[in-house]
Amino acid sequence: MKLKQKNLKNSAVILIISGVIAKILAALYRFPYQNLVGDLGFYAYQQVYPIMAIITTISLVALPNFIAKAVTGQSKSSRASYLSQFFQITSWLSFFLFLIIVLLSKPLAMMMGEIKLYPVIMAGSLPLLCTPLLSVYRGYYQSQGELDVTAKSQVVEQLVRVMIIWLGAYLFGAWQLDVYQTAIIAMLGSTLGELVAILTLNRRLPFKLLGQRIKFSEASQLLVVFFKDSLNFIYFAIFLLLFQLVDAFTVKNALVASGLANFSAQVEKGVFDRAQPFVQLGLTITLAIISQALPQLTYTYQTNRAKYQQLLAQKIKVITVVSLAITVGMLLVIDLMNQVLFKDNQGITAISCYLLAIFLLSMIQVLHHHYEIVGRRRINIYFLSGGLVSKLILTYFLTKTYGILGSSLSTIISLLIVFLCYFMCEYQRFYFNKKFMISLALMAVIVTLAKQALQFDTRFEMLIEVLLLSAIGAGVLIVCLLKFKVISWDELK
Repeated sequence: MKLKQKNLKNSAVILIISGVIAKILAALYRFPYQNLVGDLGFYAYQQVYPIMAIITTISLVALPNFIAKAVTGQSKSSRASYLSQFFQITSWLSFFLFLIIVLLSKPLAMMMGEIKLYPVIMAGSLPLLCTPLLSVYRGYYQSQGELDVTAKSQVVEQLVRVMIIWLGAYLFGAWQLDVYQTAIIAMLGSTLGELVAILTLNRRLPFKLLGQRIKFSEASQLLVVFFKDSLNFIYFAIFLLLFQLVDAFTVKNALVASGLANFSAQVEKGVFDRAQPFVQLGLTITLAIISQALPQLTYTYQTNRAKYQQLLAQKIKVITVVSLAITVGMLLVIDLMNQVLFKDNQGITAISCYLLAIFLLSMIQVLHHHYEIVGRRRINIYFLSGGLVSKLILTYFLTKTYGILGSSLSTIISLLIVFLCYFMCEYQRFYFNKKFMISLALMAVIVTLAKQALQFDTRFEMLIEVLLLSAIGAGVLIVCLLKFKVISWDELK
């Protein structure tokens, strides 16, 4: 029994690590892609990226987790019947949604402000066709405790996707493709990645996916259970992607309405999209901490409520310290990072503003999961919906008035609204320490002084400067945190 629990724990760690690797790959591929295709090419890809990313997130996380939870503990025959039903229902739904997106691709492209995007939208919807099979495979192996199998498929899928995206960027120059043809190839990377992931999962399943005819009453009942149990989880998993989807439909159009020419507005939207990989990288560490803590928090809440309160306070403290440190640290060197990774320093004010999302999203995540654990799911939906409605209302107006800085402000204000909703309900749980603020200030001063002393010109030299400044900042902060006893060595580890 102990050996089985140890194997499950090791598998869970592998799954968390693979998720972090996938997130890092998903952020890093954008830098060489933009370098090869420019801000206009980056715009063409990023406009459709949220649609594709929502689909792949559902097949990567949401559906497998729902399946694993639903079939765990079932008998062999019941499990086979359930998975067969689920596969058939999701296959029909996925195909139906794929047809809708394909048929509406031209109207959607026109709503985004560029009719040439419609084949990119069609290519971005193709992963829907792989979602049912991939989800069933992953969900089944997770229910069997073989999390390492799912982990391997995640990394393989992302690696293939990144390689295809880079291939498309290379062909942009080698074959003189236009930015929309290049974006189509980049979108196909997700579909090819999912197909290869299916091959890595393709062991012989102990049941037939089409082994049972499904009744309408059974299908409707399964869908009701799915939406009841998973809607909140899916909603949060794609929350930031929904913000990006709002940007895809509003930012470029608002820039044109403000007086920019169509081409200039497209390039400016591409510059604005530079902020997303920075935020994604910044969230990687806090996401890993939260993912690692969730099973422990859930188990502790079920077994010892008093200990759960102590554990939750510790996790909130750690997330606060880490997310604020990352946010401040990145703000100090973002001008250098922008030049190193994107070749110039355009959009630095808007990008800097957008970086505040790292802290806000980190805090929203930990409190969202707390409410999930204690059963306050409906409040989560209300808070997130308030932020999304705010984003819908503000983006066009602020972008038209202040350009891409307004686009960033619309995201930060909307996330701040969600954060304040949680804060007003749980203000006693939030961590604030004067010594921590002094530590951050000391780090900022020392890094700023070091930045003035290290004046490099070439991109490679600037990369070395970023690494040196990051090491100096991290070292100063860790020493201060331990010296002032803001955080213990065990918490830091």
